[in-house]
Amino acid sequence: MHFTLGPLYNFVARAIVVIHSGLKHVTGENGYTWALSIIILVAAVRLLLVPLFVRQIKMQRTMQIMQPKIKELKEKHKNDKQKLNEEMIKLQKEHGNPLLGCLPLVLQFPLFISLYRVMNGFSPKTALTADNKLHAINGYYPLHTNGLSIAQADQIAHAKIFGASLATSLLSDSKTLRIVGGDFLGTRVVAIVLIVIMVVTIYLTQKQIMGRNGAPTDPTQAMTQKLMLYGSPVGLAIFGLHYSIGGLLYWFTTNLWSLAQQFIVIRRMPPVVVAGATPGQSGTPSLSKPGGPAAAGGRIKLTKGAPKVPEPPPPTRLVQQRPDSDSVSDSRPKGPGGQRGASSSRKKKNRRGGRR
Repeated sequence: MHFTLGPLYNFVARAIVVIHSGLKHVTGENGYTWALSIIILVAAVRLLLVPLFVRQIKMQRTMQIMQPKIKELKEKHKNDKQKLNEEMIKLQKEHGNPLLGCLPLVLQFPLFISLYRVMNGFSPKTALTADNKLHAINGYYPLHTNGLSIAQADQIAHAKIFGASLATSLLSDSKTLRIVGGDFLGTRVVAIVLIVIMVVTIYLTQKQIMGRNGAPTDPTQAMTQKLMLYGSPVGLAIFGLHYSIGGLLYWFTTNLWSLAQQFIVIRRMPPVVVAGATPGQSGTPSLSKPGGPAAAGGRIKLTKGAPKVPEPPPPTRLVQQRPDSDSVSDSRPKGPGGQRGASSSRKKKNRRGGRR
């Protein structure tokens, strides 16, 4: 069975046209309306993925809780892979499958591929065949129509923001720019600005995650975090050279959305409580039952030192009473001068006087 993303390409191209048809009555018929149509499409998809993003954050927290147990199982069953796999499956059933945390990224990937293909497909062919020349509009014929008419593709390709055509990239040659009416300097400036914003926002997003989770004690995890922190921006910067302005608008929108969304969600979900870890270090999280305060993201207040235990009340003193009322120990509280009472004091003086 041959699998193709052609229907998805056509759907994305048609969605941009539909959004533009409704938006142009408000913002007018210009290149900024087409750019805003792309931004709205990306924002709508990200809005649908918010529940999955929240689940992703929870799964990341669950992974922190599972790490000590996973390490313990690996040490315990290092010579028995079958038993290790069985215990790992039990652990996943108890805490959930951590691979589900990648679901938002997986679902966004087809949209990125589609926008990349659609917007790059609107770039003009520089070498036209006889058939292409017959259907071309003012010398313009798209690489791919993506289910749209040539007139619609021509309209999108000639849409410009700050002199940059949405269908051109930083590496577009002068002939391509001339066909779509793009400005050479404007295209370079807009592309570079969008690439810089794309790189900075993804760096800040990764930095935000690391600052919230703390520095891992596992060297492998620490190396993975560094690769994500520096590798992702560098990789996007290199690939961004070939992205069309429309494709860069996708990254501009989705990265800003991710940064803001993550900031809001993480603030509402405090980090997992770590037992015996120094500040800024993830350490070894204390395992808790599913649904407990650590797993559910409950806010736990930590206090310095041991909790104070109230002192027990002093033991009650038993008083023995003799028949002679003079020998009764008066348990009444002492007065301001430390005297128990006037009658008791007079009796003591009388006794001393009788002995003389």
